[in-house]
Amino acid sequence: MASSIKIFLSSTKKDLEKERKSLIDLLQTADYEVCCMEWFGAFTKHPKDEVEDYVKHCSIYILLIGESYGSIPEMDNVL
Repeated sequence: MASSIKIFLSSTKKDLEKERKSLIDLLQTADYEVCCMEWFGAFTKHPKDEVEDYVKHCSIYILLIGESYGSIPEMDNVL
């Protein structure tokens, strides 16, 4: 695989920590560039906007679903 292929990995972190690590290791061994939100530095925009922009530059989006919920920012008018 070409290292230019970016994969964004999304999930809750605490409950899926082992699974995330295993998947990241596997993908990196296969020469993919893995992107995870916890590796980002400080944001200049709202985190939601920064992540959406970053995901647009990834070829693949992987969502791991476990038993926990993430957070829903109030600015999304969902609450």
